[in-house]
Amino acid sequence: MYKHLSREERYQIHSLLKANHTISEIARLLGRSRSTISRELNRGRGQRGYRAEQACRKAAQRAQRSRNARRVSAQVWGDVVFYLGLQWSPEQIAQKVAVSHESVYLRVYADKAAGGKLHQNLRSQNLGANAIYTAATDAGKSPTDARSASGQAILKSASR
Repeated sequence: MYKHLSREERYQIHSLLKANHTISEIARLLGRSRSTISRELNRGRGQRGYRAEQACRKAAQRAQRSRNARRVSAQVWGDVVFYLGLQWSPEQIAQKVAVSHESVYLRVYADKAAGGKLHQNLRSQNLGANAIYTAATDAGKSPTDARSASGQAILKSASR
């Protein structure tokens, strides 16, 4: 899972640079990817080089400019719920309303966890073992037979 660089890590990067460590050495010492350190140096560099405090300010500014960082008003969420009711996908909603599709998904699944029904408006539900079980019982078969039949079909398609 991705984790943002902390203020302490930025100060460590600054100190290690002053001590003439390479990007690879800094990455190894901090337990980070070399590309993460390189990207941080490029984004946090100013006219006087990389400075930790300046890099922290720049990171905070980037986070505030992020589309997902903005607070979403109740009116926008009302629009999102309206379009979900029309069976629009979160991607389509994001093109129409000032909200990211990830934010829509997060809100929908948070609503589901709270006992809401917004998730029922998503076009595609997560079809997994429940779909196999339902299809099997609807067809009058046992779920075990359906799983073994679907497993055999998957094995046949994988061997081709």
